[in-house]
Amino acid sequence: MAEEQSSHRRELEKKVITSDISRSKWGQILGFIIAVVGLGVSAVVAVWGSAVAGGIIGVGTLASLVGVFMYGSSVRSKEREEKRD
Repeated sequence: MAEEQSSHRRELEKKVITSDISRSKWGQILGFIIAVVGLGVSAVVAVWGSAVAGGIIGVGTLASLVGVFMYGSSVRSKEREEKRD
């Protein structure tokens, strides 16, 4: 029974790790797409419309991506600290 439970636990951990890697990849891909689209819209608005509005859109896009990155980093560091304790 102990061997079966150990094997089952290893399988579950493997699935969790695989899922985390997949989510991380998709997050990076979608983050890149958001950045490219946001900065593209910013450039188009700045060239054909208002430079101020284009700048606001560009800064907002970059600030949101940096904010998401920093939030994710802080959550991961808190999880690591909890696991250490």
